[in-house]
Amino acid sequence: MHWSCQMQRLKKFISMLKREKIKFVSYWQELMTCYNKKTETIYNTLEEDLRVLSKKQTIYVTAIPPRYDIATNDPLQDELAMVNNYIRELVIRMENVHMIDLDSLKRFHFSQRGLHLNFRGKKQLSYMVLHALTTTNDERISSKSGTIETDNEKSSLNIFENNTTNKITDLIKEITTQTNKPSPFQQKTRNSKINIINTDMNSVIKHCRIDPTVGFAHSILEDRHMSAGVAVVFRKNFGRPLSVDRISKHLACQSVTADGSKVFSLITKREYFGKPTPEDYSMAFEELQDQFKTQGLKTLFCSAIGCVRDLVQPQTFARHIVNFQKTTGADIHIVSYEQKTAKRPLWRGLTHQEFLLTLKAEIEAECDAECQITTNFNSSRSARTALEVELDSTATPSPPQSSETLQMSQAHSLSSMPTCHTYNTRSPAI
Repeated sequence: MHWSCQMQRLKKFISMLKREKIKFVSYWQELMTCYNKKTETIYNTLEEDLRVLSKKQTIYVTAIPPRYDIATNDPLQDELAMVNNYIRELVIRMENVHMIDLDSLKRFHFSQRGLHLNFRGKKQLSYMVLHALTTTNDERISSKSGTIETDNEKSSLNIFENNTTNKITDLIKEITTQTNKPSPFQQKTRNSKINIINTDMNSVIKHCRIDPTVGFAHSILEDRHMSAGVAVVFRKNFGRPLSVDRISKHLACQSVTADGSKVFSLITKREYFGKPTPEDYSMAFEELQDQFKTQGLKTLFCSAIGCVRDLVQPQTFARHIVNFQKTTGADIHIVSYEQKTAKRPLWRGLTHQEFLLTLKAEIEAECDAECQITTNFNSSRSARTALEVELDSTATPSPPQSSETLQMSQAHSLSSMPTCHTYNTRSPAI
């Protein structure tokens, strides 16, 4: 979304809140003095000011943004961390006070010097402000209607838990409206948990980037260059993953905000001109699967990883994505759109429509194969169990024998054994 459009949306939302006689005060100026003054000013005045202001109006207090213009071991960094912890404590203890956590902003949100927000940082800030205003307004309306109790400490995770499906449904409706005709690739495949969406990834990110139950996934180079395809969309929206975001050899993970969605970058190859090896491709998916389960995510939006430019077979991607869904139980939405390029053919020479048809068929074939394996396994297990029960029921235990009978039977067995003769093959002594 363009910056001017985002600001217009923010102004429209605030004007609506003013019409409902709700006052929102952003308490920023006092906190920003920490850049030039000692932190004692905040400790001495902030708590009392918030207590007075919050009696009649809703207060939004921000954490102090990180200082990327000074060294990480500078003593000021420790002071800022202590002040931010103090602010979080105040927000928890006070009613009608909410926090916008600017401490979660990353290095790529700031200018080259590291002190001021750049365009990407201002855009991210607008999302954070909108998120905070929307969350508080939803809580106020819900408590006013009596559906839930007012809870100032309610996390955004609980708010978005039940809204993911609605957001995706709204997204698909919007795509259908824009194209003026329903596309077969906006429908679910035979596996109701896997869906293919024919749209630009920007539309999906705009709708779901602040949902903490959502994860995004795409593939990148090891050098994190991100200069072509859907990687450019991720770079413009979230920036390149930093070295601190690198989880393992094959995976990096970025957080949109402290309570927002996750962005997974699968590192599938080293050089731009190279292609992913089957081992690297499989390891990247395995590590994505582990992290997805560890972070408790429920929905995955991904590109057709490796199938556009890296010549990965659609059936290879289908096999991994079906296994991913089976293991995690997640709702998976594969996002693909028509890309124009004059350098080389995409999708292994197929048209975009042909690729979508092929991908859908491969996913359904993998799902059918999984179902067949499960059915055969269950049938063999049932047959084996029935056979064991039948054998147990037909077997008749022999009566116990006395010691004398046992000795006689052993003697009879020994007498019936054939006689064993030993022949000396050595030459007789002369």
